[in-house]
Amino acid sequence: MARRGSRRTTKPSKSSKAAKAQRGGQQRKGVDDRGAEQPTPEMLSRVEYEYGAVKTEMGVQIGSAYRRRPLYLTMAKKADRFTYNQLTALGVYRTVFDRCERSPFASCLAAQQGGGRGVGPASFIHASPAVIEAKRKLALLERGLGQTLQTMRDVVLHDKSFSVIAMERFGYRTRSWIRVDEPVLRNGKPVVVDGKPLLRAVHREDVVPRSGRDRERVADEFNRGLKLLTTAAMRLAGADIDEIWVHPREDGTAIIHRASIAPTGLFRMWGPAQLVRYVIDALLEKNADRLVYETPEKARDALIEADDGRLHRLDPEELAA
Repeated sequence: MARRGSRRTTKPSKSSKAAKAQRGGQQRKGVDDRGAEQPTPEMLSRVEYEYGAVKTEMGVQIGSAYRRRPLYLTMAKKADRFTYNQLTALGVYRTVFDRCERSPFASCLAAQQGGGRGVGPASFIHASPAVIEAKRKLALLERGLGQTLQTMRDVVLHDKSFSVIAMERFGYRTRSWIRVDEPVLRNGKPVVVDGKPLLRAVHREDVVPRSGRDRERVADEFNRGLKLLTTAAMRLAGADIDEIWVHPREDGTAIIHRASIAPTGLFRMWGPAQLVRYVIDALLEKNADRLVYETPEKARDALIEADDGRLHRLDPEELAA
């Protein structure tokens, strides 16, 4: 037995740990009952998060996590908010930007004045071919945005709402009101009187744009920028660099796709459109004019064989992006 005042060094048994966990004593702050790290309240107040599977390039689930849902996808829930071409352009812009952030090299994370990623010569030092190509495409997309550039970066890349941007640029005011739908709690449970929850009036305060017109100015800038971005994305789709990738399907098979931008998290290659067409022709000739394979691994191996070193691919130490 340990002496009085001495420090107990005996580790608690597994059974005692399990008991504490069942009582909630061992649950860490910010971790849900599935063991996943939860977004902070501040993060949740800004954008939506979705809980889903984390998969490898070959479609194998390796875990689950919360993923931030881009703000423009939340905006797209409104009927007829974006056309198909506009939504595609927003997705291309976000994907290209995320590829810059996903690089393991610190040089890719350097931000320039204005909140954008560096695309000048200095930022290419130690960058991989994937990062260089992503920065090139990002520059092509942003080249024609003009005065709407910062607004497009704030909304599409940094998930800032029109109201937040308006307050940052033009100032804000404090708004207060009385809310009467706050339930009264006792021991963490709502108090019920005559079969109905007891409510109380609560004084609330928050900050809002100084004027509704300020938010409208930002919204107008975004709408103008969206038209310019859509044109730039269509121009990028007709450029001389294409991408080819393996897309795992729900039934365990996989198909090889080709376009200007591949989705994130998949095995991909890229290069001049003429070489990509050559690789596609080689795949079709060897697989009976089909680009569907029994497994993602077989599709990847077939693509590597048909490529024969002609196209670029991600470095081994890079994450799928």
